[in-house]
Amino acid sequence: MIGSHGRLAADAVPPLTALLSDADPSLRATAAETLGKLGPAAQPASESLVKLLDDEAPAVRAASVAALGGLELEAS
Repeated sequence: MIGSHGRLAADAVPPLTALLSDADPSLRATAAETLGKLGPAAQPASESLVKLLDDEAPAVRAASVAALGGLELEAS
């Protein structure tokens, strides 16, 4: 898992989160998939990933669901 790289994983979260709003749906989906692979280190991106659940592109929605599962969020 990419998330096992500690600080490097955390440093990747802000630029990947910014890509979630790119005009290209394949780029949004890839960014979401990558964030999911970062695991809990990507939890700061959870709000942005939730917004993508309503994305127009099915691949982006699916990648967001998978990514959110990878973040290991706790229920509130």
